[in-house]
Amino acid sequence: MDFVPTRGKRLRDSIVHASPLASPESGDVPIAPLFKLGFGEVEAVVDNVVLLVRKIERIIHANDHAIIWMKDREPNGLFPETAFH
Repeated sequence: MDFVPTRGKRLRDSIVHASPLASPESGDVPIAPLFKLGFGEVEAVVDNVVLLVRKIERIIHANDHAIIWMKDREPNGLFPETAFH
């Protein structure tokens, strides 16, 4: 579960705070992580966010009935058609 608050957050920040300029404090270029992003990492972000949402829902409501619309990816890596209706 460490993925979302660490690597996932850096990717999110790269999108939300996109800038080609380096930070004066750290020297980091905010959009740099996006240039190194591979499909495997996109899959990891999606899967970990789905797991985190399910975990939060179970902690709050003791079940995940309110998010039955949230589907897991199928073995082929795609979401089922029912995820988009």
